[in-house]
Amino acid sequence: MLVDRAVADDRAVAVARCAVRPQGPLGKGSTSTCYYMSMLDRRLQVLIDEDRWARLGGEAARRGVSIGLLVREAIDERFPGNASERRTALQALLDAEPMDVPVPDELHHELEAIRSRRSA
Repeated sequence: MLVDRAVADDRAVAVARCAVRPQGPLGKGSTSTCYYMSMLDRRLQVLIDEDRWARLGGEAARRGVSIGLLVREAIDERFPGNASERRTALQALLDAEPMDVPVPDELHHELEAIRSRRSA
């Protein structure tokens, strides 16, 4: 399912295309992938046969996502990014000191206070 999400930052409001997969790895939970249009700056034209096009179209319709998203996912799965960098980033997260995390209501109030100071 594709979802448009408005994402606010200091300069503007951007719209992200988010694909939500009903099931994550090994059938557990759900996953979400967001692509901001500013992240996608290369166009790719690929000629494929009717069978592949039909398979892509069927899967896209079943999941409610674009064919482009399916192609990006296939590329990411077949040619993953630098595994060493991912391992280093993961290790940094695992090695980080534990910190207190506010409950959602407290976090909401804290964010509202920051936003009100910014606009004052």
